[in-house]
Amino acid sequence: MTEHEFLAPELTRYWRFYLILESELETALRFVEPDPDNCDTFSLEFARQLLATCAHFETVAKLLCERQTGSRPEGIQRIRTALLQTSPGLTAWGTRFLPLNRRIAPFANWSDLDPPSWWTACNKIKHDPAVNIRDATLSNATSALLAAGLVTVRYLDTNAQPGRSRLFDLSAG
Repeated sequence: MTEHEFLAPELTRYWRFYLILESELETALRFVEPDPDNCDTFSLEFARQLLATCAHFETVAKLLCERQTGSRPEGIQRIRTALLQTSPGLTAWGTRFLPLNRRIAPFANWSDLDPPSWWTACNKIKHDPAVNIRDATLSNATSALLAAGLVTVRYLDTNAQPGRSRLFDLSAG
């Protein structure tokens, strides 16, 4: 895709939805300073954001897999397997979180047996939010959002972003 081509509106909605999720985290950062001392801060707002962000991640990751491999995998580990077929460097995907000027790699600990910690946190919150609220942390919400941003950029192509991220350097993915 060249710099001057436009995506179909239904495709740009994926990026616009991502930007809405990002805006919500940016608003939360007005109340919880993005500082290493606050990474384990948890809240109902982070729980809500984590659930929405992981749903977006899963949807776009499946679409990316379908484009790259011809199949739409079910389940997070099958998504990993499909992504690794065409992107063997998946676990190194990451970029700079601008408020901390620090690199985050949301897939770094994704192994054959264990999904990323933010994905595990989301599932725990989904199944019992009252008991697992402590997993709804700033760190998990931030990592999940970056994961969603990275797969969305790869799905749409970096030239197709109708707007730029204000929290991550997604051009450096």
